[in-house]
Amino acid sequence: MVHREWRHPGSKKDQNKAINVPTASLDHLFPLLPAFRTLISVPEHLLAAGRAFDEGADAEEARAGRHPSSAQEKNNKRNRVSLMMKPQVVFVLGGPGAGKGTQCSKIIENYNYTHLSAGDLLRAERAREGSECGQLIANYIKEGKIVPVEITIDLLKQAMEETMKKDEKKFRFLIDGFPRNEDNLQGWNSVMDGKADVKFVLFFDCTNEVCIDRCLERGKSSGRPDDNRESLPKRIQTFLQSTRPIIDLYQTQGKVRTVDASRSVDEVFTDVKTILDKEG
Repeated sequence: MVHREWRHPGSKKDQNKAINVPTASLDHLFPLLPAFRTLISVPEHLLAAGRAFDEGADAEEARAGRHPSSAQEKNNKRNRVSLMMKPQVVFVLGGPGAGKGTQCSKIIENYNYTHLSAGDLLRAERAREGSECGQLIANYIKEGKIVPVEITIDLLKQAMEETMKKDEKKFRFLIDGFPRNEDNLQGWNSVMDGKADVKFVLFFDCTNEVCIDRCLERGKSSGRPDDNRESLPKRIQTFLQSTRPIIDLYQTQGKVRTVDASRSVDEVFTDVKTILDKEG
């Protein structure tokens, strides 16, 4: 008869006294115990056989061209990861000429972010041949109307999903020039609530004079029709009236990271790096 050591769960003094209890006695008290011991005690030769079977199955899959590391399996894995991982979003805001696009270009060169511009996505969709949404966008622009925010957000959402499916490591996004107003923000919250995490707002702040001077200089080579002295004051006023309240709202939530954008590109980017290194 096999004896096993058993310790009473009582006082410390009692716990130090070992009591030998015959296994047969335990089996008598608990009739199912022998069966339970059999279930949890799997012989090593059976475990080895199971491992060999798995390895053999993997080898068979490989010979059949269905190796787990095949392109299809990797694609399935990417899709599963992209469904589990929420996009991590940084809104990039600032007045015209604040340097948002320039700094976004430097960020993606040095950090694992994808740059999305709402305006660029709308223009690309409008130019895409056979796109019903593109025709709708063109009609709104032709009539001088604002494109519905739902279209803009749908394009942003689609761009993020496609990026994450291609590379599961690409889940951080810089969204440039959005949200511009309260309608944009409400639309984002309505469509993307629970589907993306807004980490913070990167706000490039500079004076109106600096914005105007930069835009006028840019207009000499950019060909942008709105980089002129007549339209710039209106653009700045629109930013102050529509976009600045959005920044102030996020400020109350502790989500705004402000950078003095009146300095040189490299000086501004030094501050940007400090923020991104801290935020992770």
